[in-house]
Amino acid sequence: MLSTTGGVLNTETLEFISKCLITAVKSEYIIKYAREKLGKTDEQISALLIGPRSMSRRLVMIKNAIETNPEYARLKNNHLIN
Repeated sequence: MLSTTGGVLNTETLEFISKCLITAVKSEYIIKYAREKLGKTDEQISALLIGPRSMSRRLVMIKNAIETNPEYARLKNNHLIN
C-alpha cells in the first residue's frame, strides 16, 4: 500500500490512509468514552461498532429513509446526521 510510483504516493492511497487514521482515532475515542463514561463492556462496544445493528449501519438506514421517504425530507440537510 505504501509503495511509490515514481517516488510519489498517489492521491487515492493518501486519501485511503487518511480515512483509516481518522476512523481509528474516532473509534478509540468512542471506545474510551463508552468504557469510562457509560460503563459498557467490550461486547457491548463491539456491537456498537460492528454488525447489523452497528452505529454506522443505523446511520445508513436513517439516511436511506430520509432519501426515500418524503415524510423525512426535512432532515435531508441535517448536519448531525450527515
